[in-house]
Amino acid sequence: MDSIYQKSRDLVHQVNDVLFGYPDVIIFGENHIDPTHKEEQAKAIRRYTPEYVLLECLDQMNPEEAHKINRIYFRMTLEEITDHFNVNLNEIGVTSNTIPNFNQYLENYATELADHFVKNNIHRPEKARESAMKSVYSGVIPKEIEELIKTPLYEFSSASYQAVERFIFKTMAETDSSHPKFEKIWDLKNYLDQMVPIHRSKLPHQVIRASTLIGSELAGCDINKDDLPRIDSESDSTPEGITNEFVNLANYVNGNRKRREETMATRMIEFANKRKNASPVIVVVGSTHIKRSSFIHPALRAAKIKYRTIKQKSNVPESESYGYALDIIFKE
Repeated sequence: MDSIYQKSRDLVHQVNDVLFGYPDVIIFGENHIDPTHKEEQAKAIRRYTPEYVLLECLDQMNPEEAHKINRIYFRMTLEEITDHFNVNLNEIGVTSNTIPNFNQYLENYATELADHFVKNNIHRPEKARESAMKSVYSGVIPKEIEELIKTPLYEFSSASYQAVERFIFKTMAETDSSHPKFEKIWDLKNYLDQMVPIHRSKLPHQVIRASTLIGSELAGCDINKDDLPRIDSESDSTPEGITNEFVNLANYVNGNRKRREETMATRMIEFANKRKNASPVIVVVGSTHIKRSSFIHPALRAAKIKYRTIKQKSNVPESESYGYALDIIFKE
């Protein structure tokens, strides 16, 4: 259910649309870590049905390259996947015992993970169980078959995803190769294997899923960041090491800000002018890129692009935001 804040925001959009018409571009400024931001973006995509959706995280990717992402997100539930491969749910091991077995698998997984934390001195015993439970039971835990087969797999935790793969693999092991659906079940299992990197990625799943289902073209709107410094907690876990990594990242972001924002604006102008309908281009970037000092604004104004910026309110404390850490470094 939408919050009062979200309902009021929706009303503002509706009023603006009636009074001023659709803009050419709607730019969402997010903090990259608040999941409610993705929900709001996906809702806007479903409402405006844009021809193009531009994401900062896709760098310079063009729609032709993004089609391979769309293909995977078009089938994201067990129901959709089994329909595609013409396999019945019971042929991949979904039975009345699936949910109890699913829950037992997660319980065993949490116990093993807690033991791992203790043995490797990652957590003390009293903290190990709590951390293991938080990890295993994050995301959706299906309580009935209907929820299991209709929930997009990216909403499951890694442990839940493994549980799904496990009962399919078990069914395969018990299925004779002469079974008429054996090859189809094998293809389905391979498809799930291909989805593992997607499941583990930081891609905005809800946004890409919404874009895919309504037929929007995905593209990137940033420079290629192959040389972006990474925050690697395993490389140097000392306070000094972690601070140096953040400083390197901050220097990169600050040093490339003008080039990045001019590139973002260029991509927005390009795709706004490519449109064949009046629906606005939906764009998602970090909130720092829509500040008044952003180089995006003068570029869009010079190109006479009508645009609307939406700085998304966060339910995550500002101190937990990635951008907040970088802002502190900039100020220092």
